Amino acid sequence: MPANNRLLKGRFSVIEVQSDRCDSGWSCIRIAGVLDLALTGILAELSDSLVKAGIPIFAISTYNTDYILVKRDKLISAIGALKESGDIFVR
Repeated sequence: MPANNRLLKGRFSVIEVQSDRCDSGWSCIRIAGVLDLALTGILAELSDSLVKAGIPIFAISTYNTDYILVKRDKLISAIGALKESGDIFVR
């Protein structure tokens, strides 16, 4: 197991959206803590682990952290793939 040791947080809340067109059923995984802007490749490494496991993602980056959205039915597989890559989950 690689020593990535990134700390990830699972967000398991449901947000209802009123829209004519909506793609629902997403779960959110957040990189825990504040990420320094000088850090590079974190989202690339996380998404690479999920690509290798055949899990599609929707990624969102902000000024201080990143979020990875996966379809709810792929969440357990996504967590397993990230843990296998050395990532640590907290709630």
